[in-house]
Amino acid sequence: MGNGLLRNLFYSANHQQNHNFKIDDFMFAKEIRNSTIGIIGTGRIGYQAAKAWHGMGAKVLGYDIYESDQAKSILTYCDLKTLLKESDLVSLHCPYIKEENYHLVDKNFLAKMKPGSVLINVARGELMDLQAVYDAVKSGHLKGVGLDVLENESKVFFKDFAGKPTPDNITNKLLSLYPRIIVTPHIGSYTDEVVKNMIEITYENLKVILSGQKCKNKI
Repeated sequence: MGNGLLRNLFYSANHQQNHNFKIDDFMFAKEIRNSTIGIIGTGRIGYQAAKAWHGMGAKVLGYDIYESDQAKSILTYCDLKTLLKESDLVSLHCPYIKEENYHLVDKNFLAKMKPGSVLINVARGELMDLQAVYDAVKSGHLKGVGLDVLENESKVFFKDFAGKPTPDNITNKLLSLYPRIIVTPHIGSYTDEVVKNMIEITYENLKVILSGQKCKNKI
């Protein structure tokens, strides 16, 4: 999703779907190896995302209240203001904590982002003020946004509206800016490897609990 938005692939594919094969200024893109990627939340998932961008040659910045020694081998930690100012793409991988980061991404956050940059949220919908996100793309301040999560996703995700508007107004507004805003129905973990791991770990947890031992993954 992030790479597709940076290279304007969704935009180009949408044009071609309409049999338009002209090249315009919006299709011009910076190569990944010349880009700076900002990772907010450098835990296990954030680390893997940073590792992938680093592997493509990008400079990777990281922000987390708990810095990881492992992550330091592939990214440079900095304060949030610097990350937003310098990053061509900002990707959220942090947990949602109601009292601490509800609507972390608000009007002020977005104003600090680099003009023409891309924003990705594959973490939690509650981290974003979606109206502010819509406004930032509509105004042209952000080039694109990729969302695998929404704050009110239960109203929309896993349902087929057969081409009609959804019951959620802000979701409809976001969809109106396709292909600059891409929305996927919380499928970031819907892969062969992740599903396999979830099933195996669940059975291992049950085995441990049934044997009377202490489960390390107890919530």
